[in-house]
Amino acid sequence: MKLSTFFTSIAFLLICSIGCKEESPLMKALDASTFECEERESDYFFEGTLNGERVCYHVGYDDYEMVLRKSTGFTSGALLDPDNPSVTSRTWATFSIEPADYAWEHLSQFFQIETPKFSNLDIGKDSILKSTISLGKLPITDEANKGNNFNLKLMILSKSSEDDEGLNGQTISLQTSGGKQENSHLSVTELETKDIGAKRFYTITFEFSCDLYSFGDGNKKYGRLEDGKMRIWVEVDK
Repeated sequence: MKLSTFFTSIAFLLICSIGCKEESPLMKALDASTFECEERESDYFFEGTLNGERVCYHVGYDDYEMVLRKSTGFTSGALLDPDNPSVTSRTWATFSIEPADYAWEHLSQFFQIETPKFSNLDIGKDSILKSTISLGKLPITDEANKGNNFNLKLMILSKSSEDDEGLNGQTISLQTSGGKQENSHLSVTELETKDIGAKRFYTITFEFSCDLYSFGDGNKKYGRLEDGKMRIWVEVDK
């Protein structure tokens, strides 16, 4: 083989190894996702600007609803083994504006805000909210502070029956906890509570700007969410 031909072949292989590298399933699904916003008149909603594009979800339209969940999970340790002292179980609450169960479609989108996590697994939703939600600035989870701050998450659902990207039905999470949060903020600008019998009703407005990172794909920075706002109404037992 001539020397010039040899170097040409090496150059071609290098170009292919860089330019022809197969995209990860997560990035393929993100590339297939479209973010848009049709302005609606709604009391409860999520809205913001993601990488320069408006995105919003309104409760009562397109089958979106608001939900408050209490979750419990393991936050450290290689194995989900409760007998392993390196594994710590925590509980937290999640505000979500999402499509109703019957309306979930492939690459459906929704937005969540997770509260700080508690070691007391028996703590109720009302106690979690009273302990973490207040008017003014709230701490955002980043790469260095994951347990005691708020994690903001833009979620994209992948259905295995329609999944051409190879995610096997895995839900994509773009969240604040994957990296730095310089020049980011989260605040509660409205907080109203009302007691009726054994129930307490919260109306909360969050405002925020933050960086979002792709969980499960090396925590790569996906982009910037600006002018974010989430207004939600929830009911809890006192």
